[in-house]
Amino acid sequence: DADMAMKMDPIYKDICLKFKDDQEYFSDTFARAWFKLTHRDMGPKSRYIGPSSPNEDLIWQDPIPVGNSSYNEDDVKNKILNIEDVNNFQGHIVCDNDSKSELCIPFDIDGIKYVLDVDSNIYNAFCEIDEKYLVKIIKEF
Repeated sequence: DADMAMKMDPIYKDICLKFKDDQEYFSDTFARAWFKLTHRDMGPKSRYIGPSSPNEDLIWQDPIPVGNSSYNEDDVKNKILNIEDVNNFQGHIVCDNDSKSELCIPFDIDGIKYVLDVDSNIYNAFCEIDEKYLVKIIKEF
């Protein structure tokens, strides 16, 4: 039934014909749809990384807040952070209201910076052993 609707309905038919006749338009539209389907909300564009990240704001984004920048970013940049209580860390970005503690491990692959961010709904959930083995796993990439 859906195939027939796309073929018979004048609105869907026009869309299909535009896709058929304009490969560049189809590729761009498909890429945007795929990005939307495969990416959760990443917050502000400043957090986008990689060559396939969009340059513009996307209307479907429901951005999480940038965070509190009253802390000294140099104190935390490129360092493993074991945050025992996220409520006491000024730089915490709330992406899960149940999060109580967090372990953040920065790393880089081919010059692109990433952060493995593991949250827990338990206070003080992570220890040095967690850090050690997560760093080992990251090094496998």
